[in-house]
Amino acid sequence: GPICPPSKCDLNDAIRCNPALKKEWGLLEKKCKQWTKEIIEILSPRLLLLLGGEARKLYPEVGYHKDFWVQHCYAPSYKRYKQRGFSSLSELSQFKEETIRIGLERAGLI
Repeated sequence: GPICPPSKCDLNDAIRCNPALKKEWGLLEKKCKQWTKEIIEILSPRLLLLLGGEARKLYPEVGYHKDFWVQHCYAPSYKRYKQRGFSSLSELSQFKEETIRIGLERAGLI
């Protein structure tokens, strides 16, 4: 494929400037998502906890998918808690714990 971007240029800039790299990168992302879903379905977990926005795109709906429960949760490093309506990191942590507990209950793990 295309040559890796030069050291002074980050990947996003290189993708914008190089149509062949953009196409190749898109195909790689599509394959990675496909393979990730295949691996998850082979493992067949009782609970799939998706942390962060990109992970949620794999299974956008909370609920049962085949034989496992899909639960979304903010990533542990999430720092923009005020933008999401939380008054403190402690409140965000409590929300995360409750979200995970609900997922565990619905998956029949607790």
